[in-house]
Amino acid sequence: MNKILSVVIPSYNMEEYLYRNVSSMMIGEILDDLEIIIVNDGSKDRTSEIAHELQRKASQSIVVIDKENGHYGSCVNAALKIATGKYFRILDADDWMDSGEFVKFVNILKCIDVDCIYTPFANVFFNKNRKEYCIADNAVWNKKIDLSHVSLPPSYFHMHSLTYRTHLLHKISFVQEEKICYTDSEYVFYPLSHAKSLYCINVCPYQYYIGREGQSVSLDSLSKNYAHFEKVLANISFYKPMELLPTYSSLRKYYIVTLLRYMLDIHLFSQKKDVQRDKLLRDKIRAFGDDVNISEQIKDINLKGLHYINWWLDNTGVDKLKLKILVLLKKVQHTIVN
Repeated sequence: MNKILSVVIPSYNMEEYLYRNVSSMMIGEILDDLEIIIVNDGSKDRTSEIAHELQRKASQSIVVIDKENGHYGSCVNAALKIATGKYFRILDADDWMDSGEFVKFVNILKCIDVDCIYTPFANVFFNKNRKEYCIADNAVWNKKIDLSHVSLPPSYFHMHSLTYRTHLLHKISFVQEEKICYTDSEYVFYPLSHAKSLYCINVCPYQYYIGREGQSVSLDSLSKNYAHFEKVLANISFYKPMELLPTYSSLRKYYIVTLLRYMLDIHLFSQKKDVQRDKLLRDKIRAFGDDVNISEQIKDINLKGLHYINWWLDNTGVDKLKLKILVLLKKVQHTIVN
């Protein structure tokens, strides 16, 4: 039977979360439409054992790949090589799908034919009993949108929201950088730069788990992996598709500024500062400014937390004072800026 959707689950030491993740998609009425690809990225716990146990329960719908550790991008690359579904998406192993919304989503996928599908997602906060829904600005629901004439705003640019036609990924020879973290931005940037059609579905399947200990977006993880941001930033900055569709420019600007923001977070808040990073960050801002004032570019992007990049860039006495206060507050809170 032809599969409608391939879902890759990159998994490294995820024994605590993998059952919840996969079980949220194992729904009888759509199971035959799914290809769930669990990629065990050299885990040292029971991830592989659990993955194979789940596979035995639904061998026609679950595939397990066991491989040496190569980080997130290598898992996506390995899954894409074998994916047979018409559409392809990522589900992180510590996240899950809302089963009812996921059924609606898969059933709609059977009826459409587009390069990219957008759905809202939910932030689920660890130990806070709170959920926050993230929906793109001015989304046009249930209508095919021609992206050869329309530029999408940054509120669409989230891995949790995007599903792609598998053929599009193969056509552009999509590959994520391996051996580093934080390459989910490449999953958004490269394919969406090429997508010519979009369909927005007003269901919210993806449940994004925020705040658990050990997540790669914690400040400790970010500070250890500063060079990873440099690599992803360079990849995105120098990527230029043959056909420049309208969304490409806004995508590129958004990710350059967002990655710089993370790099500045590390510089400001990390206990392991490298004084050379200050100069390096300024050099990168100059290099990737496209001859347009970077402060103006930042103001065009509606993303919480970006204002203090302008404080750092403008570097007035008042700005320096505001940054000092910000850093002191964050030291008290022991958290990264959201």
